Amino acid sequence: MDRRERYQGDGPPKDAKSLNWMNVLIADEQSHLPIAHESIKQTLAFLVETESVDCDEISVHLIDDRKISLMHEFYFQDSSPTDCISFPLDAPGQRDDGICFLGEIFLSTETAKRYAKEHEIDPYEEALLYLVHAFLHLLGYNDIEQEER
Repeated sequence: MDRRERYQGDGPPKDAKSLNWMNVLIADEQSHLPIAHESIKQTLAFLVETESVDCDEISVHLIDDRKISLMHEFYFQDSSPTDCISFPLDAPGQRDDGICFLGEIFLSTETAKRYAKEHEIDPYEEALLYLVHAFLHLLGYNDIEQEER
């Protein structure tokens, strides 16, 4: 299944940029955990506003373990499935044209579902944590070293 959806909120304000106006592109390429696209959009809008990020577009790809394992191997030389991978593109305020495509998030719903089952927690909450985690990586937060976590 490949459903792509574009969201523009209420459209841009006439006189200024709004933190709540952005394109959220969602590619849902999985069948393990049906996630309401509106909840992804609302979560990202909340994060953008909370972190005072001025961005125009974010892409979210909901994928399975096979696809995220292939990406993990290709980009990080680790063939194991992982929760999420993010690719930052533009830093807010970086481009001269004022446009900011913050980046792409790849989230394995299969990993979320499996982890949630193993730990007896809600798979939707687990997937939400992956989304927040990946978003923070787009902003430059790092969690490799204990000090950075």
